[in-house]
Amino acid sequence: MILLTGFNNNSFLLSSNYKIDSNNTIFSLNDPYTFQWNVTLNGNASSTDEGYGIAMDSQGYIYVSGIVYQTTNWNDIILIKYDQSGNVYWNRTISSNGIHKDCGYDLDIDNNDNIYVVGYLYDPINSDDFILLKYNTNGTLLWNKTWGGGGLDRIFGVDFCNNHLYVVGKTSSWGTGQNDLVVEKLDLSGNRIWNYTWGGSYDDSGNGIYVKGNDIYVTGSTSDSTQDDVVIIRLYDLGSICSQMWVKIWGGSHEDQGYDIAVDTNNSVYITGLTESIGLGEDNAFLLKYDHGGNNIWNRTWGDSLSDFAHGISIDQNNNIFITGKTESNALDNYWDIFIVQYDINGNQPWYTVWHGGMYHYGYDVLTHNNDIYLTGEVQYIGGVDRNILLLKYSKTADTTTTPIPGFDFPIAILSMALIFGIYMIYVIFSKRNNFSKLN
Repeated sequence: MILLTGFNNNSFLLSSNYKIDSNNTIFSLNDPYTFQWNVTLNGNASSTDEGYGIAMDSQGYIYVSGIVYQTTNWNDIILIKYDQSGNVYWNRTISSNGIHKDCGYDLDIDNNDNIYVVGYLYDPINSDDFILLKYNTNGTLLWNKTWGGGGLDRIFGVDFCNNHLYVVGKTSSWGTGQNDLVVEKLDLSGNRIWNYTWGGSYDDSGNGIYVKGNDIYVTGSTSDSTQDDVVIIRLYDLGSICSQMWVKIWGGSHEDQGYDIAVDTNNSVYITGLTESIGLGEDNAFLLKYDHGGNNIWNRTWGDSLSDFAHGISIDQNNNIFITGKTESNALDNYWDIFIVQYDINGNQPWYTVWHGGMYHYGYDVLTHNNDIYLTGEVQYIGGVDRNILLLKYSKTADTTTTPIPGFDFPIAILSMALIFGIYMIYVIFSKRNNFSKLN
């Protein structure tokens, strides 16, 4: 837990190494990343608006998908386009006019900068259906598709690769259990090419997906009659069908959930989520590393005595891993704050930051691009009654290393200075001796 020890110049001092700045960000005094800005967006109703997914196009525009309440009872899917300064370029909502609760959980962008948003239409009377929306870069809705069976069908993740879309979620319309994990491959017109389900007799769900080449990696949860465990699955895309390469289960005697997954340039697989089985508190954020063959390399947990868990993951060009979520243990009050934690490929944690802006804050997804970190989620300010969609930006702190003077050799310079100083001291000593002799 972070301990407040005093304050100076309107910034709380947490120790000799941490402080809180005027932006309510907890950061290291040797912080490699600097807070840049945050922006919020809310709907027409006083309710919970949330940013769930984040992506960037080839021109550097940032897109956030989520939900927004236009009335107090029904929410709509929202897609927001931002520029590099956090200004809203446009936003689009899609609604079933109060017939459903429409949820946009994730998004990705193809090579032509078309945006694909996935989620589900919630119908408490009939059934939930998958939904897929395609927009162009101007915000024009090109088409939308819904599909499913007679049960609960929800998409939580999407990834674009090899000119196709891959989605992951849960279904009770197909499979053998109450709900099964589902993965589907679609073409860019939204037509399904193949469908894969996995699960047992109880509730199973796929939450995160990452595709690299022909390898498809998904994470989620699998349940027995008592608790959930993390599930990690690797599939291989054969074109018109897929092949299951391996399935790994991770967890203990309490609830454990896998929420997001990513793969580095060495084909190592990283999974993040929450665990109640391992760690110090009610639940902790975790990061798992597996190799390409499905062997567990290391596990890390982050958090303290209260509730802390991760929901999003991103890997930068140097194979640094960043996770985000919410923390109570490291919050400034009795509410939730957003955290970003950085790990290297060996599981070392060189940096983390906690963003505090009021009462309830949640980091759902994180994006790294060059030396920048973008995060989306939700925020509720002190005194407010509604929660707003949040977008944060951090940038790598400028390198303060001095540039060497051309032709300057430090060791030779030191030796030269020593010789000059020695000659000067000899001169002073002899001068003093000569002066003393003259006085006599």
